[in-house]
Amino acid sequence: APSDDAALDGLDDWTFMVYVMGDNDLEPFAVDDLLEMSRVGSTDDVNVVTLVDRHPAYFVEGDPTDNFEDTKLLVVQDGDLSQSTDIGEVNVGSPDTLADFIEGSIASFPAERYAVVLWNHGAGWPGMGPDETDGNDILDLAEINAAFEAGLAAAGVDKVDLVGFDACLMASYEVATTMADHARFMLASEELEPGHGW
Repeated sequence: APSDDAALDGLDDWTFMVYVMGDNDLEPFAVDDLLEMSRVGSTDDVNVVTLVDRHPAYFVEGDPTDNFEDTKLLVVQDGDLSQSTDIGEVNVGSPDTLADFIEGSIASFPAERYAVVLWNHGAGWPGMGPDETDGNDILDLAEINAAFEAGLAAAGVDKVDLVGFDACLMASYEVATTMADHARFMLASEELEPGHGW
């Protein structure tokens, strides 16, 4: 649990950062997961922030985000996805994009505890992806490692409290030993996940 000093030092209890690599055939499930997150949203003690990349070829009927086609930063509120910043099309297969998201989220939403969830297709030690509109670029394990090193160092944070992989096959020895340098706990699946993920 967060320390009793959290309220005194002005920090929220948690900041959850969800890196949604939805620029591929999983995009409809990304929208579903955003809606699920908004059913709870941020609270006075917990911040839920996402970076969401989407694909122009997919259309989701009744999409409350107006079927945007590039990349947005969203602050997920209870029943609301409207607090967003359009950052244009970015390559979520780039470690620089992930590092910037981690650094920026921690700077904007300082908290006692941090969680980072990576969302996409997963393959274990080969990594996650692809970002289809950026040459099918993936985040391989070395790039995930580099992104956490750079993002956490820039934010002045040693480790996050939780890293999660909402993706297939990421609970491998190689992933776990790599992420042990960057997170106190890891949550991932050894097996295939259904399309809707968590």
